[in-house]
Amino acid sequence: MKIMQVIGGGEKGGSRNHIITLSKELLKKGIQVEIVCFIDDVVAESARAHSIPVTIFPMKHILDLRAIQQLHKYIKKKKPHIVHTHGVRANFIGRLATRMTGIPVLTTIHSSIYHDYAHPLKKLFYHRIEKLTRSFTKKFIAVAGSLKKELEQDGICPEKIKVVYNGLSPDFPIGTKPEPFLRKELGLKEDIPILMTIGRLERVKNQTMLLRVFAVLKQNGIPFHGVIVGDGPLHAELKEMAHSLNIEQQVSFLGFRKDIYPLLSEADLFLLTSNMEGLPITLLESMASHTPVVVTDVGGMSEVIQLARNGFYVPSGDIEQFAARIQEILVQPELKQKLAVNGYQTLLKHFTAEQFIKNTIEVYKEVQVGKKSARKKEVES
Repeated sequence: MKIMQVIGGGEKGGSRNHIITLSKELLKKGIQVEIVCFIDDVVAESARAHSIPVTIFPMKHILDLRAIQQLHKYIKKKKPHIVHTHGVRANFIGRLATRMTGIPVLTTIHSSIYHDYAHPLKKLFYHRIEKLTRSFTKKFIAVAGSLKKELEQDGICPEKIKVVYNGLSPDFPIGTKPEPFLRKELGLKEDIPILMTIGRLERVKNQTMLLRVFAVLKQNGIPFHGVIVGDGPLHAELKEMAHSLNIEQQVSFLGFRKDIYPLLSEADLFLLTSNMEGLPITLLESMASHTPVVVTDVGGMSEVIQLARNGFYVPSGDIEQFAARIQEILVQPELKQKLAVNGYQTLLKHFTAEQFIKNTIEVYKEVQVGKKSARKKEVES
């Protein structure tokens, strides 16, 4: 089987980890994989680092349509069995480029297009671009059941959509205990709980809510230190907000980091206050690190979290309840330990790379069977 993965190339979050884990593990199983990008950036760098074949067709903007012709010729030359697209840019270019080749297109939906773009005109534009070519897609993979429902509400036939949950990369070093370093790096005492979040500093991640949660904790006299890992356009704004809330001494901004497992291993809690998610890789990484989680009830969160068993989720925007859940865990060591153990077991049972790859290959086979059936009908007619 030959699979061509098509992605924009500038993705720095979960979709990059998703496509690298997927491609790397498929190669291990003897499936031929190549990644095509339109920006020579972090995805291509990660692909090269893992010896995954990668080709770049540079685009200056999403309507730089020369890439369609270039990719069309490349697809005809390479003759993959499936073109698998990820993200609005790749979906648009990949679907159009694959037209008239007889090769089926599979699209993975990683997040909600209604929440990915803050500006209304940008949201409208990308939604139109996405819907314009959806009919060229043979099948869709949604990384969470919530995204499947959204696609159905958008008019896509339920039979064309399969839910395949993300899986943790086998490179994530679970089962080991890294040497502690973060408290020393930040000058923190051993009895100060570390409350950590990881993600791009963008509107959809809603770190402004998290800062307000921190302000409530401080007002309630709860000792803590907030650690925000990640970078993005809101970095300066969030630092200024921390200052205005008078919590700048209780919050550290670490910027982009690669040492995620050592960081999470020292965190007392992992927090996500996003307005929207698919199924975030950082949630799985936290569970793998035995770090209890408190998140907002968006996307696939409630498909992973069982309340008070392996974590907590609260309504998006509910600052007081979010702070209350944090306090509840911090004052009950037994609850904290239970959440950590059960979260780890949830990961091993449902969200490993092995399960992720197995389920994805099953979808590939369904797409191939569908292609053969379509050819048979053409011959018979």
